[in-house]
Amino acid sequence: MHKTLYDELVGLLGKSHTNKDFKSFLASKREPVQVVKDSKVTPYRSASSKISHYFFPHFSLVIKDSMVSEVYAFINQPTKTTDAHFSGLPAGIISGDKRLDVQRKLGIKPAHSKIISRTGYTIDRYRLPPIVLSFWFAPDSQLMTEFRMKLTEMSEAEA
Repeated sequence: MHKTLYDELVGLLGKSHTNKDFKSFLASKREPVQVVKDSKVTPYRSASSKISHYFFPHFSLVIKDSMVSEVYAFINQPTKTTDAHFSGLPAGIISGDKRLDVQRKLGIKPAHSKIISRTGYTIDRYRLPPIVLSFWFAPDSQLMTEFRMKLTEMSEAEA
């Protein structure tokens, strides 16, 4: 059975960046990748953590302390291309979904919601063990612009 990109990304969470699955994933991608080592572009950086990012055109992998700790997926404009790219999201969620669509499709209320005061973006966090999915929604349209995923244990450790 063919794995979706979403399945592949979930499978990488918690794995070492030296793991054969991680290396195989990188080798299988025909997209340009930019690696930023010991990055300062994340708010989760601590003095004792080494963070690197692997940036692809539509997503990035965050490597923290040698492990894939988080995936960020960017959806600038919902299109058939982004839907094909991120096929396999839970409950049939697609890139053009609005906040209420995501909640309806998942069938649960978010475990946590907040509005970023300076931008107006809404972030809804859903616990779907073994992962936590966070969806970002634009202030006016309420369209999904980004989603992030982490392993449940990692999310609870940072909470």
